[in-house]
Amino acid sequence: MKLNSLFVSSTAVAAVLAGSTLAAAQPGAFSEESKTGYWDRSVEAPAEVLELTVSTGYVQGIGQPRRGVSDLSGALGPGASLDLGVGYRPSARWMLGASGSYQFYSRAELDDDSLAHGATGRLDATYHFNPFARLDPWARAGVGYRMLHHRLSKGHDELLHGLQLLSVTTGLDVRMQRDVAFAPILGADLDLFLWDRTESVEAPRLNAFVYLGVQGRFDIGGPGGDETPRYASAQ
Repeated sequence: MKLNSLFVSSTAVAAVLAGSTLAAAQPGAFSEESKTGYWDRSVEAPAEVLELTVSTGYVQGIGQPRRGVSDLSGALGPGASLDLGVGYRPSARWMLGASGSYQFYSRAELDDDSLAHGATGRLDATYHFNPFARLDPWARAGVGYRMLHHRLSKGHDELLHGLQLLSVTTGLDVRMQRDVAFAPILGADLDLFLWDRTESVEAPRLNAFVYLGVQGRFDIGGPGGDETPRYASAQ
């Protein structure tokens, strides 16, 4: 699979997400009536619901995974990432979840027949700063696992894996309706590769990955009636 094909797929996903939110913004999509502007109106926020997230975008490694090897920004080149997450939103402001991602990197210093890909898995928490607004900024932090598999031109095949010590992401949800949000996102994580397959890595070093992309957020469950309210109101 070539990197440009993955970027095309990423763009298609982003277009679908954008289309769903724009469609929801058509007149009649909301029962709320107000004399204020559309973006000034409040919207109900998800609460006590299951939440799914999907994101895609650009990823780049920075730093040396261990002493004496090439910097990741040169060895791997730019990459594309697909991230899927699931979580529970106990209140309007908080979401607790788990997510996993897959990355595919361009060849850069790699041989024509070589490969470079990676994966992550983490537990995280998201805080929404303005959950009752159409534009809702949020921040997410988590910890987990990172894997990187690449084969350098010198022929050495590495399967590095270790700790994702901290992952931080921020975004701005554009909420056309209470069940769906679309957001540009920016993130970075701090990693420490401790093993090459089952062998311990000598002199491991801290490195980082930065991420720029787009995310869709989808709430599952819908209104639960008076007995089990699923949505919170700003009132």
